[in-house]
Amino acid sequence: VPPSPGVFSALGLLWSDLEASAIVPIHRPLQALDPISIRNSVEKIRPALTASLGDRATNAVLSCAALMRYEGQAYELEVAVPLEEVDSPALLSTLRERFELEHLTTYGHKPHHDHGVEVASLRVRLRRPSSSTVDGLLQSLRPESKKRPSRACYFGKDYGLIETKVLMRGAIPATAVSGPMIIEDIDGTTVIPPDAMVSRDRLNNLLIDCM
Repeated sequence: VPPSPGVFSALGLLWSDLEASAIVPIHRPLQALDPISIRNSVEKIRPALTASLGDRATNAVLSCAALMRYEGQAYELEVAVPLEEVDSPALLSTLRERFELEHLTTYGHKPHHDHGVEVASLRVRLRRPSSSTVDGLLQSLRPESKKRPSRACYFGKDYGLIETKVLMRGAIPATAVSGPMIIEDIDGTTVIPPDAMVSRDRLNNLLIDCM
């Protein structure tokens, strides 16, 4: 159970990398594609992405991926385009090798090497990495460790009504302790039944094991 379980998705959104992206239609066979046209497409869309990030574009990193498929397929796989090789004649071979490997990894097979490959579009991204790491975020969420008054809780006919400890997340040790207990967060409550044990790791996650 992660820290701040009731708003964990919102925290992830707030602390994720900032990104602007755009799709550039291509719809051409790979071998008919001019590597210079890839570079031109990336450079053409870069100002719009930079404008989208505004003053937050400082230190943003540009990347490009090709959405590729075998001829006759109706779905694409994303393959990273090495921008440092975008002027190299070997770029198309590199893209084909990466696509075939990705197809084999994803679907477990690939057609004969002579089977045609198409580039449906390019996905260009401008990303500014977050200034905080996920580890740092989770480690910083340390709620108070004071105990709360216990209360009677019903755990079914096998256990009945049991006087149950109520604790804050910060009071849970790294070494597993047995239930029953109730662990309160500001935005959520975790119930540890009598037949379970719980511990807290370095990222403040609650680890629950059933006995």
